[in-house]
Amino acid sequence: MKLSYFLIKENVEKNATQMERREVSLEQLRGECHPVKLNKKYLNLFLDIQIEDKKPFNENEEIKDISEILNINLPILEEIITDQRPRLEQYLDFTFILFKSINLHEEKDFLKTEYQVGLKILENIVICIHKNKPVSLEQLYRYFIRNERNLKKGGVTYLTATYLDCLTDPIFSVLGNWRKLSKDLEKKILKKPNKDLLNIMIDLRASIMDVDYILRADKEVINRMLALPSIFTKKFIPPELDDHIVHCTDEAKILFDIISDLMSIYYSSESSILDKSLARLTVITATFLLPSLIAGIFGMNNPGFPEINFYWVILIMLCFMALIFIYFKRKDMI
Repeated sequence: MKLSYFLIKENVEKNATQMERREVSLEQLRGECHPVKLNKKYLNLFLDIQIEDKKPFNENEEIKDISEILNINLPILEEIITDQRPRLEQYLDFTFILFKSINLHEEKDFLKTEYQVGLKILENIVICIHKNKPVSLEQLYRYFIRNERNLKKGGVTYLTATYLDCLTDPIFSVLGNWRKLSKDLEKKILKKPNKDLLNIMIDLRASIMDVDYILRADKEVINRMLALPSIFTKKFIPPELDDHIVHCTDEAKILFDIISDLMSIYYSSESSILDKSLARLTVITATFLLPSLIAGIFGMNNPGFPEINFYWVILIMLCFMALIFIYFKRKDMI
């Protein structure tokens, strides 16, 4: 388990705000670094918890320790660990946010990896819990300190909104890579369609549908935040946060249509290839049909049947084959 604090304190001498980053152990979190104790020394706290134990939920000792130390119910922690729909819920003494981000799959660029985080938000404390690593702490630190005024006055609203915006950024990169992939797929389909390309497009379209589902749910979380002025200060929720979600949603829709069109092109190409194969088969069949008929007629051993020299029969057959070949060649069927 990795525990990292972002501690915001006011510099009295310079009348400014400073942020301190600190790595702590589980024992320190249980003792002198408990959020309740640090809360007396700092303006605001952001605690990032990455659970690394891969054991099942009921056997995960890290989760049980976090539940005990931070007074978070096990059902809430289970929702963070298991796959759930993003949402915002209010409890008596805290606000809970479940949010999702995505990144490219490590091995297959047409698939995605989902990251789910849970935020427990108190008066001036934000506790972030997740299993994987959705964003680097260095990147998160840069996000937090880019606006000192909001960092000082925005409190948990600024910390929460900034973190959610940080989670949204990787989605831009994923959709951008998929757009490049769609261009490569189009070139390959027009050159030589095959089943592997079709399977990639099917998986890619399913991934885009999942991303659209995640983005819509994330947007509902943002809308809920804007509708809770008693907890979140609207002016410290950057408008670009909602704009980024909308932009990604529109991009996902466009990509979905592009992949659907590519699949139509693929099926059309397959049909065209099949039509060409059937046309060639028709040409071959027609070319040998008349000579076969002639061979069948002259091969009959019936009394009174007129006799024709063998070489004349062969010549007649070749002439008919040549005429049929020329006919289909002019019709561009060969």
